[in-house]
Amino acid sequence: MSDVRPAGPTTAGPTTASPTTAGPTTAGPVTASPTTAGTTTASPTAGSAAGPSTPQSATGLATTNSVPSAPASSLAGFTAALRVPSGASLTTFTIFRYPPGQRLWAFTWMGRARRPLAATAGLGFHRLLGSGSGLGFSLMPDFGRYALLATWSSEQAADDFFAAAPLLARCREHGAELWTVKLLTLRSRGSWARAQPFSVHPHELPPGLPRVVLTRASLRLRAMPGFWSRVPAINRSLAAAPGLRLALGVGELPWVRPVTFSMWDDDACLERFAYQGSCHHAGALAALQRRWFREDLFARFAAIASQGRITGQSHPAGRDPSGFQLAP
Repeated sequence: MSDVRPAGPTTAGPTTASPTTAGPTTAGPVTASPTTAGTTTASPTAGSAAGPSTPQSATGLATTNSVPSAPASSLAGFTAALRVPSGASLTTFTIFRYPPGQRLWAFTWMGRARRPLAATAGLGFHRLLGSGSGLGFSLMPDFGRYALLATWSSEQAADDFFAAAPLLARCREHGAELWTVKLLTLRSRGSWARAQPFSVHPHELPPGLPRVVLTRASLRLRAMPGFWSRVPAINRSLAAAPGLRLALGVGELPWVRPVTFSMWDDDACLERFAYQGSCHHAGALAALQRRWFREDLFARFAAIASQGRITGQSHPAGRDPSGFQLAP
């Protein structure tokens, strides 16, 4: 498929742009779950990774849970459909969610976490991100939800961090719920702060793995009215998109540097939303033609492992959008 530069509320490819709030927000709908360095392997099935579509609620959570017909594993570690091949680059995306009484702590944590993160062994390119309200694609911040995007030199380095990092232990002490997904890059174009942070995995991956799209844009000031005016329609279209498992708008700088994260059943679902006559596609063309972005990035990944659960009104006990973990 040909990548159209993002427009409207999205940055390249199949996702919608998301207003993001720089500081005050924490992980979306998720539930924290202590982790250990161990990883349990579970084979995904067609029904789990590319199963029936999962409609999404206004909170950014899909309303159904697709799970693999594989043995459930403890939430103490990652449940994996695939281990990271030796020498391959790994990306992780973590959502943090805090209760109302801990949101001031969470906001200040955003600043304090930068130094210990920078000293983490094996951690490469990384960004702490705030979130907008609802799906995250909003001009209003969500002070209870944040995200961490990170690249790692090895899977072991990532496992060590998620198992024993004092930084994450402090988050859990303050009631944070965490959900993390491991990702291998399938394609990436554009740049993020003049860097190309994602190394494309050179080998073919097994079928049936959920797809994740991440986009990031740096908006020109003159583009903001046109860009954000398209967000409500794209939000409505996204929430009803067949095959959507999870969508969240986050970002580095409120309103100016939006980042989007979405998980889909398969390539066909995400491409149908992105390109086949949707308002998202029209917005992407407008962004390209009117040069709304100073810089943009589009990356597509395969999800290979997860840890923790996401909570919501339809899933108070939590669920795993990737489908790797069996329902509780």
